[in-house]
Amino acid sequence: MALEIRAAAAPDVATLVELHREVHALCPARQWWDVEELVVTAAQRRSGIGRALLQTVADAATAAGVSEVELNSWAFNHVAHAAFQSFGFVPKVIRFELKR
Repeated sequence: MALEIRAAAAPDVATLVELHREVHALCPARQWWDVEELVVTAAQRRSGIGRALLQTVADAATAAGVSEVELNSWAFNHVAHAAFQSFGFVPKVIRFELKR
C-alpha cells in the first residue's frame, strides 16, 4: 500500500509505504509504515505543517492498526532530526557509506 498525504493549499507532502516482514532467524515478523518522503517547502517551514503531516500519518497508522512508523533522513539534516525527535521519533539505525 502507498498513501500520499498533502497539506491543504500547499505542495507539502508525506508519502507512506506500508511494509511487512516475515519472521526469520534475526528478526521477528512485523508490520510498519515507512514515511518515504516528507517535504515541507522552505517558505512553509516552522509553520506547523510538518508536524501536522506527521500527526496525520500517526493517526492514520493507528486507525489502520499499525503501531510503528519509521522515516529516514540525511545525516546532515539536523533541523529535520530535531523536528522528528520533538514529535517522538527516536534514532534507530545509522547507515554508513564507503566511496572509493
